[in-house]
Amino acid sequence: MLGFRLPNPATLTAEERAQYRDAIVGWRYCRNRTDLPDGSCYYMTEDAPGRYILSAFAGKALRPRFIKHFRTREAMEEHAAAFAAERERIADARQRDRIERKAPHSLAVGDILAASWGYDETRVNFYQVTAVRGAHVLIRPIAAERTEDGLSVTAVRDAFIGPPLRRRPSPRNRIRIDSAISAFPWDGQPCLADQQG
Repeated sequence: MLGFRLPNPATLTAEERAQYRDAIVGWRYCRNRTDLPDGSCYYMTEDAPGRYILSAFAGKALRPRFIKHFRTREAMEEHAAAFAAERERIADARQRDRIERKAPHSLAVGDILAASWGYDETRVNFYQVTAVRGAHVLIRPIAAERTEDGLSVTAVRDAFIGPPLRRRPSPRNRIRIDSAISAFPWDGQPCLADQQG
C-alpha cells in the first residue's frame, strides 16, 4: 500500500487518507485514532508501561506532523489537547479569512488611495476612485504637491494625470496597481516621499 512516493492527499477520500495514516503509524499503534473536524487526526498509544506515544497528522497530510514519546498518560493527553486546540484555531482563522475575502469593498467615488513604493528612495503615487462598478472600481492617477517642509507630499483632488485603471479591491480596500505596487485608502495626512512617483 505504501510505495516510495505518497499520493497527493487532496486526491484521496477521508477513508483512504485514514488507511495511509494507519499504515504509516503501524498496526501496533493505530488502534486509538481521534479524528478532528478539519481532517487532522492523532493517535495515542501505550507502547509499554511508562512509555506513551502520540502521533499527529495536520490537515490532509499523509506525513506525521510529529511523533512524540511521553512518560505519563496525562502528559500525552495534555499535548494531544493542545494539538487539537491549535488545529481548531487554524480552522477558525481560515474560515474568517474566507468570509473576509468574499466581503465587498467599501470604496466610493471620490475616495483617494496612496501607494508608497521604491527601493533606495521612497516614491508616492495617489489615485482617485472615479467609478464603482460592482466588485470593480475605476481609479485614475492624480497629481501630488509638496508640503512646505519639502519632505512630504499630499494629493490634489481631481487633478488627473493619467488614464483610468480598472481594478478589483480587496475587502480591506487594497488595490494592486501592478506586481510591485499596492494602493491603500489615504488618511489625508502628508506622506513622506523622496519623489512623487
